[in-house]
Amino acid sequence: ELWRLPNFLAYALESVLLWRSADKLAGPRAGLGAILFNSLAAFTWLRLRSLLGFVFLPVELLALLCLAQGHGKIRSLLLGIGMGMMLFGYEAALMAVPVVALWSAAQPRERRPSAGWTLLGLALLLPPLIWGTLTSASNFAAVRLSPNLGRGWAAITHESLQAFWRFITGQGRSDLLLERLPALPLFSLPLLALGAWAAWRSQRRLLAWLALGLAPLAAASQVAEAHRAIVAWPALALLAGLGLAWLWPKLATSRGWLIAVLLACVVGGAWEARAYLRMQDRVTVQARSHW
Repeated sequence: ELWRLPNFLAYALESVLLWRSADKLAGPRAGLGAILFNSLAAFTWLRLRSLLGFVFLPVELLALLCLAQGHGKIRSLLLGIGMGMMLFGYEAALMAVPVVALWSAAQPRERRPSAGWTLLGLALLLPPLIWGTLTSASNFAAVRLSPNLGRGWAAITHESLQAFWRFITGQGRSDLLLERLPALPLFSLPLLALGAWAAWRSQRRLLAWLALGLAPLAAASQVAEAHRAIVAWPALALLAGLGLAWLWPKLATSRGWLIAVLLACVVGGAWEARAYLRMQDRVTVQARSHW
């Protein structure tokens, strides 16, 4: 009963938007890599079972980025409203706002959203946002801000690097992943490395998106929870797509490379499936407790 239709519809739309975004960056081969990364990850399968609202953040962010790639009053107004909605609720979603702003600014001038209409859409949501902030500010400060106050830059940097390492190695806490299970599929690490190298050469805004999405991991109150980096997940998928696009010529000319990649996908997918099956009972109990 926990496999709910809205989650599957969100996954289907997420896949379409990932393909579209990756295709614009580096062609259809990048789209294939992005979908493989997302579809073979236990983190994605567990999101399909979750009843928590943040599981929809990737598809919401990708939809906003599509709006940010065009000009027009209505389109810009909707973009501003969407950015404003990201300011409500789950604080990790806050990082989606600078990501969308960065993506908008990177568009050619003739395709850039109207700043005036975008700000108008954002302003429409300011009254309820201010009211919500005033009514919950004390609780937010106690739970989220207090543990982070009074830390020097050296401590913040040290804890941020520790948090990132725990996220990579699976040593942090999470409602969606087993402890000691890396949030990133192991088979994807070479593709991510190649994708990061390719992005540094021609798509540095993607690396900036990744950095913004990983930033919430540094919060001392919630160190290394995998879902704190949910805004970075689409960027990781796109990096994997760039990596596959770079590797594709070798796959087309070398049977050895092709067999190696196919084997990595099969073995990696089986490993992720094993992790997913081990989490079934835990996720079922947690999801029912939210009813």
